[in-house]
Amino acid sequence: MIKIKYFFNNFIFLFIIVAITNAFNSIAYAAEWHYTPQIAEIENGKGRKAYAKKLYTFFSKIDEFLPSLSPSQRDWLEKEWKTYHKNQNSQRYIAIVKSKEYKIDYVKFTHKKILIELAFIKNASEQKKELYLWTAITVYLLDTEYWQNLHFLIQKDLVDKKFFGSEDWYRFYLDNEDYFFINMGEIPARRILINIVKPYFAGDLPN
Repeated sequence: MIKIKYFFNNFIFLFIIVAITNAFNSIAYAAEWHYTPQIAEIENGKGRKAYAKKLYTFFSKIDEFLPSLSPSQRDWLEKEWKTYHKNQNSQRYIAIVKSKEYKIDYVKFTHKKILIELAFIKNASEQKKELYLWTAITVYLLDTEYWQNLHFLIQKDLVDKKFFGSEDWYRFYLDNEDYFFINMGEIPARRILINIVKPYFAGDLPN
């Protein structure tokens, strides 16, 4: 489990989070992502765990689409990183992070971490522990590099576009990297923060 408990040692951090979530601008969308949590869907413990299961299925399915790196690809990536750390060549760094191997590795490693957190949520017996886990999920959902890399891999047909929804939906969002992140990362994270994290600290998060 990601060690983020120190976030909650400072209530100022919480207020910053809440302020950011309340400051997000409303944007008109062609169609809402079908994995974005509805308010009624996460208003109690049973619903939150059901939503965690829904997200688990989503990220598991994406991960199944993506191939694992072959031993030779893994060796190449590790050698490139070693060379970069030795020489600190910025051009080599750019070449690494633009490579398909790096993007697959980053996305699959992120999936591994997300799936661990979601599995813990499904079995969490205390609200405080559940809160830490949901906050970890928002950290991953707001990881722009993850969505940028996933967007790249979708465009390379390593993930079936139709998995993400209707043809109109994926034409609109998958053709625009910024909308892709906003709709699939930022908005779900905002709803989790406003409807789970904020009520917890207000003392009115339903069990």
